Amino acid sequence: MSIIKKPRIKSGILFQGLYLILLPLLFNCLLILILNNAVIKAERQIDISRKQMTVVYKLTHAIYAVTEILLGGSNAMMNGSYRFFSPLINRGWTIVQDDLSAVAQNVDLDESYKQFDEQMKSLLDRQQAIFLKSEDRSLGFNNVFVKMRRAAEWIRIGGKQSLLLHEQQKVVRENFLHSLQLQRNEQKLIEEIVVAGFIANIILALLLYGHFHRNFMGRVNALSKMARKLPLNEPIDEVLTGSDELQDIGVELAKMSWTLADVAEYRRSLMQMMAHDVRSPLMAADISIATMSKFLGSSLSAGGRQSLIAAGDALADCLVLVNDLLLLESLENGEAKYHLKDCELHHLISSVVENADYLHSHALKNLADAFVVKADAELTSKVLDRVLREASLRAPAGSTIKVTTALQTDGGVVLEVSDQGKPLTEAESTMLFDKLQQAQRTAAGEVNSLGLSIAPAIMALHNGSIQQRSSDDGNAFTLHFLRAES
Repeated sequence: MSIIKKPRIKSGILFQGLYLILLPLLFNCLLILILNNAVIKAERQIDISRKQMTVVYKLTHAIYAVTEILLGGSNAMMNGSYRFFSPLINRGWTIVQDDLSAVAQNVDLDESYKQFDEQMKSLLDRQQAIFLKSEDRSLGFNNVFVKMRRAAEWIRIGGKQSLLLHEQQKVVRENFLHSLQLQRNEQKLIEEIVVAGFIANIILALLLYGHFHRNFMGRVNALSKMARKLPLNEPIDEVLTGSDELQDIGVELAKMSWTLADVAEYRRSLMQMMAHDVRSPLMAADISIATMSKFLGSSLSAGGRQSLIAAGDALADCLVLVNDLLLLESLENGEAKYHLKDCELHHLISSVVENADYLHSHALKNLADAFVVKADAELTSKVLDRVLREASLRAPAGSTIKVTTALQTDGGVVLEVSDQGKPLTEAESTMLFDKLQQAQRTAAGEVNSLGLSIAPAIMALHNGSIQQRSSDDGNAFTLHFLRAES
């Protein structure tokens, strides 16, 4: 299998996580900048509108002041009340000058306003000169015509001045209304930015979720499928895309699957060798020793007979161990042949006890009821034999080993084998069902088989289980069976 090479630059899951975090952050920062710019523009328009409103107010006030001067001066000239000229002129001129100064502070001093300001000052000076001339007390009532002629000139200039103020007021009012419209436009733009940002964030979140689900979760699911192939010894041909740690894990899983497949193939060949090249000679040797014992045993010396018996026992132990290995291999590969049928537990226990010579130094109480369960008699007998053998090994000589059965609430049957041996620790209890630990014990000469390591797989074939528990009184093994239908 060809494995793709690692890229020189790896993005990494952390980088992808930062990408998922930083992208919305950068987008929202940009959105905030746009929104802030719109707010600044709106604030500027509000400030411009405020200034233009001040200009409109001041120009209107100036118009009223000029009108007051014109009306008051006209009345004073017509009825000869010259004593009102100076206070009227001074008050009006002060109002107009103050208003024009306030206007100058709130408008851009462009050429049009400068021209307007010069015209206003010129007209104010001319009006003031007319009023001062009209204030000449040497004029008598006989010179009404002269006064009227001067008044006509003054009214014409005043009217022109008033027209200039009105025109300037009209321009400023239009600018003010335009500024208000721009202000409303900026406020509407802010609302649109907020709504668009909200919608864009939702769309971005959905896109990032889709990217995350497709790129990350999809590959995690693919890794899960690849990992599930490992216990089945199935080779993995898929290679994950990307350049992060997930891709590395996928590559390593693929390599491991092929390594495990090679190991499984080697294991199968080894078991085939055990079945043909080891078991067959052992069985032939066992038959030969049995034949020699039957026909030549009486002619051998005592030492020869003892050696022949020891060789037969050693061959029997080797055959048991080889058969255990082959049975465990078939159980783990799902190739074990078994047939579930109705079996009475009491009879199975009795048949095992009859051949259990290792129980001669213990007292056995078989209190099992006549429950009928679904089981393979041969495989179940192997499990019962291993449980009784383990109990006899740990229980002191002369102690009692008790076998009981009970009916469960779900209809199943529990068979319990209890002894009075030293309570096992949790680690020791776990080692009982470990095939590697049992193989080490076999190599050390403590037992001649794989012991209880074959029991969990056999009980799983019966849809049952085996468990061990310890108490102050000793140890107990519980086997769970399905009860046969009546």
